[in-house]
This record gives sequence, structure tokens and C-alpha cells, in this order.
Amino acid sequence: LDLDLDLDLDLEAALRQNEAEHAAEQTLAASHGFRASQPPSPDFLQRFSDDGFSHVTDAQGRRLAAFSSHPILSDEECAAMIDEFESRRERLSTEEQKDDGGKSSFTLTDANNDMHVHELPRTRALLQSRLESKLFPILEGLWPASAPTGGVSGERRGDADRFANRFANRDANRGGGGDDGGHGGTTGGGGMFVYDSLLIKYLGDPVKPAHQPTHADNSVLSINLALNSQDEYEGGGTWFEPADRVVKIGKGAVMTHPSSVRHAGQGVTRGVRYVLVVFVNRVVQDRADHARRCKRRGVDARRRGELEAAQGHYRAGMAFDHEGEDADLLHNAGVAMWNMGRTDEAKGLFWRALERNPHDGRPHNNLGVIDLEAGSLEAALANFEVAKRLAPGDPGPALNVGVALLRLERDREAEATLRASAVKFPDNEAIAQAADLASQLLVEAEAKVAEAEGAVASPPGSDGMGS
Repeated sequence: LDLDLDLDLDLEAALRQNEAEHAAEQTLAASHGFRASQPPSPDFLQRFSDDGFSHVTDAQGRRLAAFSSHPILSDEECAAMIDEFESRRERLSTEEQKDDGGKSSFTLTDANNDMHVHELPRTRALLQSRLESKLFPILEGLWPASAPTGGVSGERRGDADRFANRFANRDANRGGGGDDGGHGGTTGGGGMFVYDSLLIKYLGDPVKPAHQPTHADNSVLSINLALNSQDEYEGGGTWFEPADRVVKIGKGAVMTHPSSVRHAGQGVTRGVRYVLVVFVNRVVQDRADHARRCKRRGVDARRRGELEAAQGHYRAGMAFDHEGEDADLLHNAGVAMWNMGRTDEAKGLFWRALERNPHDGRPHNNLGVIDLEAGSLEAALANFEVAKRLAPGDPGPALNVGVALLRLERDREAEATLRASAVKFPDNEAIAQAADLASQLLVEAEAKVAEAEGAVASPPGSDGMGS
């Protein structure tokens, strides 16, 4: 993606807005009773050991998540948190439960329940204690901050480089430190704070399992703490898209990952699952934090139809994300480019996103639509089929596979796949209409074949009609 001469101004404006958001979040966290951690000692990383942790990695060996084999919370602490959650739910009136304890605003599933931890005093105190004694040090050791210095990226020069130098000096003066430009170097030196935290109750349902759709969190690091045993429910766990792997942890154990890694909560089909989720930001902002804030504003602007503004936010985010680690950012920037009619640049961004996250079906689906619009029907079908396989819960690729088959005049295959998709997505009118169209075309084609066969079978001079 070319970065023009306005990039310097874009980044300065982004930096100011990011810092204002960050300061407001710190103030809110303090008002909720969460204390920030102290900066780690200079030799902390040399002393830290990740013994007892297993890791989730992608095909390139990049670490996506880490989870413990041992509990961080005791059985008594888990029970106390659940008891406080359930006691508060019981105290709520029926009307209050609609907004507070009876419907999840986080899991996007009506049957679930969640509450903010700052509304649960005992749970907050227990969490703060464990943050200070165990969780903050674990996060500092497993996920050292991306150093705030170094160039915006190796291939970007001019204004981007001049900005990078000012950014480096600015963060160094605020305690950022470091010069390696990537994970595994300094911790950033500024400590961490809780951006938000929720206790979630997943209610099992064999027909509509309680789950979380594939998403990225709106923080720098995410923590999951299991509060009850796996034998109390069926299903559950966290699926990490870039590795195509599901992780389940035992009672009291912890799983943590960069919030930008796309993941999903697997469906709970029976019983009840309790999870404590914690979203953590750094006291001193690093590049990952700046990048994800720009991405979020880009998403908001694109949804409002402000494509130029969206692209400016994404461009700033990619400059901060100098390693190109955030595949979701690359994909979203590609969508904005595509909406602006800059198809070649969009395709390049989609392929870059797939290099970082080959298990994301969205870029394949978008590349398929671009191919379809260009008349490259076989290429479109190939991309749609990959997208359908990678995102089986998304009706878009399922519809597009059928559309591509229709365009290829493979009506019988189109009807079969669309009818199957209509059963899987019974509320999707577009799939139902496409399936009806495929059936209609198939009937017409068969009628034409029958008519042609009748004409061939008729003797010369016959009109093909019976006497």
C-alpha cells in the first residue's frame, strides 16, 4: 500500500486521538477499582520461565496463545466468584435482568448471562489480587511489548520514517524504551491495567449451543479463566482461527492471547460453563495498541460509509503495525480499498492478510467476488469453496458457491448445494431464492433437453407432436 505525503499528518492525528482514548480508559479502570501493575524489573525477562504453559502456534511458528496446565485460581476462589454472580442475579428484578444479568451483551447470545466484574466487589478484589501476584507477571513474560522504536517498516520511507523517529522519542521519554521493533525484546516498561472484565455464564443448549462468533477483542491482551470443571458441561473451549485449533482449560487455569488474534467461543451443548474474561491494556502504549485503535475507528467509519476516512485510519494502523502482524487490519483495509474501486490494491491486501492468517475465510470470499465480477468463474468458485470450508457458519460463502455454479451453468450442482445450504440457514432468504432459481433453471434445461430429444426422434417433416 502506497503511503502518500499526508501520512505524517494522519499519524499525528491518530496518535493524539489514541492517547486521549487511552487516558480515558485508564481513568475509567481506576474508577472501577482496578490498579495498574508496576513496571517489571530490567532483568524480568531473563528470570521468567513459561514452564507449565503450552502454546498455540500458526503454520509459521508464531505464538498465538498460551494456556496453563495448573490452576491460577483455587477451587474456593472459583466458587466464591460464581456464588457472588448468582447471588446478584437473584437480587435483580425481572426488569433489571433484561439489561444487566439476564441477557448477554458480550456473547451475543440471548440465553447467556454476563456481568461486569466491577459490579461484583468480592470477585474484583480476588481478581486484582491474582493480577498482581500471578497474572500481570505471566502476561509480561509471555507477551513482551512490541518495542515503540524503529522504522514504520522496512519498505516505507519519507514522511513515515520521520514520524517513526518522533514516535520513538516520544515513547522513550514516557518510559517505553527498547529498540528491537518486535516481540521478545523489552516489556515496554510501563506496566498494565484492566480495560474491562466480565464473568460469563454459558447456558448449554443442544439445538442452539451458547457460543461466541469469530472475532478479535478490543484490547491489547486477553485472559480467560475457567471457573468450573469441564465435566459440568459439554462443548465449550476457544477456537483460534489462524491455527484452526480448539483449546480447553481446566478449572482455575488461565489462557491468554493477543487480543488481535481472531478466535471464537465453541458452543456449549449441555450444562453450564462459567468463564472470567479480562481485557488488558498497557500503561505505556505500544505499536499494537495504536494499530488496533486505528483499526477500530476504520471499521466504524466504513460502516458509516465514510470510505476515505476509513482508509486513512487503516493506513495509519498499518504504519503502526510495522511487522504486519494484524491480519484483521490488513483484511479490513482491503475491504475499504475495494469499496473505493481500487481493486488491485484490495487484492494485494487480502493476500497479505491470508499470509498471516490462512484460516480466515473472509479474504477468500472477497477474492471470489472480485473474480466473479471479472468473469473468472473457475477462480471465483475455487475461492468461494475455500471460504465455505473455512467459515462453515457463514451463509455468504455458501450462497456464493451456488451463484458461481449457476454462472458456470452447472445447474444441478448449484441446486444441490443451495438446497443443502437452505436447510443449514433456514432464515436466509437470499439462499432460498437462489435455490428456487437453480430449480427453475434446471427444470427449463431439462425441458429443452426433452424437446431436443423429441425433435431428433421425429421423422422428417413431423412437428414433433403426436397424431
